[in-house]
Amino acid sequence: LVNAEGDVRKVLPNFNASRLLGSNMDQFHKHPEHQKSLLANFTNTHSAQIKVGARTFRLIANPIINEQGQRLGSVVEWADRTDEVAAQQDVNGLVEAAIAGELSQRISLDGKIGFTQEIAENINKMLDAITVPFNVVGDYLQRIADGIMPDRITDDYQGDYGTYKKNMNRTTGILKGFVDSLQYVTNEQTKGDIDSLLDTERFRGFYQAMAQGVNDMVVGNIQDNNRAMACVKAFGEGNFDAS
Repeated sequence: LVNAEGDVRKVLPNFNASRLLGSNMDQFHKHPEHQKSLLANFTNTHSAQIKVGARTFRLIANPIINEQGQRLGSVVEWADRTDEVAAQQDVNGLVEAAIAGELSQRISLDGKIGFTQEIAENINKMLDAITVPFNVVGDYLQRIADGIMPDRITDDYQGDYGTYKKNMNRTTGILKGFVDSLQYVTNEQTKGDIDSLLDTERFRGFYQAMAQGVNDMVVGNIQDNNRAMACVKAFGEGNFDAS
């Protein structure tokens, strides 16, 4: 209780850990008569948790009974759980935030020492390891939605994160290939190569359907142009019934 003395004194100004031995424990309870009754009658281990100001204590009480079954008194173990309870509350708050989709929240290291600091640091590192790849993928999807084609992800990710990286790079690669192919065909058409079409075999799924749709549109335009040119030629030859 020496380490907790400062906090306890905020509630119990006369508390002194060095003079605790032999003092009346009623000072720790709002209803001491309840505690007296409990200690006088209990026959087995009794545990409870109490708050004294900012401090949380776990109490484990045992009766002292001699061989004749006579009660000689009681012994109570006090354990300061303040840091443990605070760490548990930090973790619970972090879990609730994560469930709500707030992945940027971290456990504050202020006031933490020893194992509580180590636990907080490790949990924060774990969250960083989880959120960094998600943030990268989220940024790439945002750029794609804005019409900006991102470069391949080159950072090193292991396990499931490596799979996310592979799938994201494959997605951007397919999109880039489609855009490049479309640009190539456009340039060739501009040069006069009206038979230039997209290679649909390069793509799968709806990408292939999109490529085929572009080709069908180009072929349709070519056919319309050919019919128009045929009509012009026929008109030039005096055949005004051509269509």
